[in-house]
Amino acid sequence: MALASTTTTVSAQEDIASMRQEINELKAQLAEKDKKDAYNSQQEKMWRSSSPMIITYGENAIEDEAVGVKYKSGLSVGLAKRHTYYLHNKAIAGMVKFGIDVAWTDFNFTRYAKGKGLSVGTMVNDVMGNVTSGNFNSYEDYFNAAYNNAQGAEEHIDVSGMLNRLDVGKYQLDATIIGLGPSVKIAPFHPIGKAWLSNIKVSGYFQYLPTMTTLLFSGDEKTVICGGYMSRWRYGANISFGRFGIGVEHSWGKGNLTSWNVDDDDDDKDGLNITDDKIKYITSGTRLYIGIQF
Repeated sequence: MALASTTTTVSAQEDIASMRQEINELKAQLAEKDKKDAYNSQQEKMWRSSSPMIITYGENAIEDEAVGVKYKSGLSVGLAKRHTYYLHNKAIAGMVKFGIDVAWTDFNFTRYAKGKGLSVGTMVNDVMGNVTSGNFNSYEDYFNAAYNNAQGAEEHIDVSGMLNRLDVGKYQLDATIIGLGPSVKIAPFHPIGKAWLSNIKVSGYFQYLPTMTTLLFSGDEKTVICGGYMSRWRYGANISFGRFGIGVEHSWGKGNLTSWNVDDDDDDKDGLNITDDKIKYITSGTRLYIGIQF
């Protein structure tokens, strides 16, 4: 009986030890699962979709390559929408991801020089002519003479002179649709293990930008409007904390723009002759930007 009691006690102890081991293993598995879930949750938060809307400010320059005339901006601002498509789901070592950046839209406005405008008096004189001398018995006689003068001037209205004397300044407008390029994003402080530090990320990118460019150059007794396609390239970098970021980028490009010049033509009864020459321009610029949804 004593032997049987001892055997039963040992068996019970073994069962308890086995149960404790199983419980410890379950606790370890649950702890490991909780750790993995926390890590995956952190990774999901770190690498959620990047689709920033950004506002830019910087400088730009454009040069007529044939004649060597170069303009530098006094103001250059823009608005852009981008998205990064990651090439893999899991970050390398939890801290690096490669992707393709798509610049869905990118609009940039540049002012190279302010204009002086065109006075109403000058415009009226170009259309009607002046009545500056003569003997008039009344205002009615004066305005009749002015009317007759305007009627006689209808055949030689100096439209080109009016447009060429227009001085609204020198401007450039760029519109990019669907620019593409590779990018890399790094969370450099992720190995430290601090969640808030893991939200700091650094990105670098390189993009090709199909761009439609319009130029308006007025002043110096000449008005020129240019437009067309330019091939542009861009590289840049940004740093973000959570969903907010700042960055800097540099772009350059060139293209043959159609130039609509307004010239005098005595053989044209309206005094207007529009030419559509091609002018090769090269352009470059550097911008700073801020944005959200990085």
